[in-house]
Amino acid sequence: MGKPVNRIAYLISAYVEPKSLVNLINALDENADFFIHIDKKVDINPFLSELKGRENIFWVKNRQSVHWGGYSQVVLQLEMIKLMLSKNIEYLRIVNITGTDYPVFSNQKLFEMFSDQSKEYILGFDCNKQNNDLSIKKDYINKFKYWYNTDTNKFIRFILTRLHMPNFQFKNYKYDFYFGSEYWALTYDCIKYVYNTYMNDKLLQTVLKNSYVPSEAWAHTIFFNSEYRGQSVGEVQTIDRRLIELSPISYFDYDQKVKVLLEEDFDAIIASNKPFARKIVVGKSDSLINRINVMR
Repeated sequence: MGKPVNRIAYLISAYVEPKSLVNLINALDENADFFIHIDKKVDINPFLSELKGRENIFWVKNRQSVHWGGYSQVVLQLEMIKLMLSKNIEYLRIVNITGTDYPVFSNQKLFEMFSDQSKEYILGFDCNKQNNDLSIKKDYINKFKYWYNTDTNKFIRFILTRLHMPNFQFKNYKYDFYFGSEYWALTYDCIKYVYNTYMNDKLLQTVLKNSYVPSEAWAHTIFFNSEYRGQSVGEVQTIDRRLIELSPISYFDYDQKVKVLLEEDFDAIIASNKPFARKIVVGKSDSLINRINVMR
């Protein structure tokens, strides 16, 4: 492994809020490159016009029509990683976030945090292990055991969910399945290993193409079945429905959906000691953004 350059690569997926994306990039724009995927279902022009002329922004050309829970979310991540690797720059850290994240830490603190190459900021839950709460174990292993396709229309999704059709290749996969937050921060060598291993694992690809929310499992399954697992900031033993335990780098407030964070959430964000917060929207979260900026 060579010495990484003093630069961070941010992989950013976005489909709404161009001004929030601009705000995020402005806050992080110090020794950083940005690799951005915009959902194919939306007009990319507002994003391009807001960020035109920036030489450290690289747009994914092979845009995906993204459906939450579908394999399209995996493909967009693979496209961002592929674009990043094509630059042949050994970045200090590769950070996967959304266009409505916002940094809580200063850029200096982020660099200090990410400079420790012995740590990989990814958390995983082993779906195959016995767990104190067997209902949780059953629930999450079924994400891979049965056939899903959330990239298709609602009627077909409904039928597939009710039929509980077996995902036939699942039983042939020899490794434990892990899942966790799809937002992580990995070293260059680690993400290169995870990406190349996944691209060569046709069986895992087949299983995940027909699973539920595979974007929360593809990297985790490769990572936690590799020698890198010892460098993870942790494995999760128990989880609750809010899933905050699975998030290594972002604070969020999730119930039925991810809440737009407001000034009233400031204390909870700080107490979490996470470097990013999500979901922060320009025009709604302005007072919160101001308080974070003063602190940063």
